[in-house]
Amino acid sequence: MAELPPLSSWLRPLRRPACPRLTLVAVPPAGSGASLYAPWQAHLPEDVALFAVQLPGRENRIREPLLTRFDAAVEGITSALATLPGPIDGLFGHSFGAILSFEAMRRMRRLRQPLPRHFFASGHIGPELDSNVGAIHELPREQFIAELRSFNGLVEEILAHPQLLDIVLPIVRSDLALDYSYCMTEEPPLPVPMTGLAGVDDPIAPPDQVSAWSHQSSIGFDLKTFPGSHFFIRDNVQSTVATILAALKPPVALPAVSR
Repeated sequence: MAELPPLSSWLRPLRRPACPRLTLVAVPPAGSGASLYAPWQAHLPEDVALFAVQLPGRENRIREPLLTRFDAAVEGITSALATLPGPIDGLFGHSFGAILSFEAMRRMRRLRQPLPRHFFASGHIGPELDSNVGAIHELPREQFIAELRSFNGLVEEILAHPQLLDIVLPIVRSDLALDYSYCMTEEPPLPVPMTGLAGVDDPIAPPDQVSAWSHQSSIGFDLKTFPGSHFFIRDNVQSTVATILAALKPPVALPAVSR
């Protein structure tokens, strides 16, 4: 069997068949790493490849410094995606990951790199809208934790272990600072169909504001809603994956009508 080519350190292969039928890439939200998407493997067909972006400063890249510039994150992701051996069928980003994915695609277009076949913007308002979060990364520790808890931004397993919390909080602060610094510049819509995913009770990215992503596609947009708040993808793994796979199915050819 031929050896698979090496990947960028910015990509973690969660499932890598030798000849994938589809290739998915998922970008995690603020404070998270590639392992957030590990549960997806149980709901994907064996011939679907799944890669997750791994930003510096977390999980297997914990010893690397955290990023301090939004554009450095975009450049790193764009370069990493170019190392994939085949086309990207679906690019998925949740929350901060959605805006990073969007800007990576715009950079890919400027560099004349092939664009993903479909983009999934999850848990993030349209990029031209003002953030509903504010500068919470600047809050003192206890207030910051309270804000994160209010939208289920930290799982209870982390909150229950102060040492783990000491590791995670700086990562979350750093990512949220990058997200807060983001300001969209005007460019033409992307020639990529898009699907927005939203939690019906999400105060940060309510469905009506997730639908603003429709302005960023010149091909088409669809909105899917799920029960839950900002991190609805944790509680709706199977239905999230099903939504992605359904969007990536080729259109069914209609039978010819005899005349």
